Amino acid sequence: MRRALDLFAQAKPLFIKEKNEVWPWLIDLYQAIVLFHEGRHYEARRLAAGRPSEGSGRAIMNVGSILTLGTMALLWSGASSYARADETLKFRAIAHATSVQSQDVGDVDGHLISVGRFSGIASFPDGAVGTTYFVFVTDYIKSSGTFSTHNNLTLNDGSVLWYKLNGTTKVEQTISRSQGTVTVVGGTGKYEGAKGDGTITGVRVPGLATGVDRYDDFVINVKK
Repeated sequence: MRRALDLFAQAKPLFIKEKNEVWPWLIDLYQAIVLFHEGRHYEARRLAAGRPSEGSGRAIMNVGSILTLGTMALLWSGASSYARADETLKFRAIAHATSVQSQDVGDVDGHLISVGRFSGIASFPDGAVGTTYFVFVTDYIKSSGTFSTHNNLTLNDGSVLWYKLNGTTKVEQTISRSQGTVTVVGGTGKYEGAKGDGTITGVRVPGLATGVDRYDDFVINVKK
């Protein structure tokens, strides 16, 4: 895709130099199609909305108008379909605590406020993987209580999904079980402009400290 855009950029000045009134405009349309397939919809629509030069004959203008309207309709309808293409993401995130700091609140025994960061990988049912990290704040009494996080999920194609969690953690014998709700706040690439919601369930060993590991199972309904 990048190579195609470079070639179009090199060709357009040559046609302008030759005073060719049609091909520079057609190149804009071809560039618009390439940009659309890269997800750069605003740039694609801007190029597709161009017109042949004022010196073109009526026949060229008529053909040009038809091609422009057709290309714009394609791009607009495609962009609309893209925006409506909802997706349900199911994956397991396995993460490692790279930093944890805790403060004793002092009101009751075992009441701690903690902040920190986890990072790790995300594994999908089809075998695909991504990377993930999040920062968190917890309000726990003897390892049970509430938490909130802000998360980043990055896929192999470079697309990023940003979301936040609010939930609770409860100690059950030798493990800590978490559950909560997901709110999608945005993204890039195929998740540009994404919103949505979802759920999380997770497990780790009790004791929140640097070096601890956890896994979380996500179901996120992404609305694009």
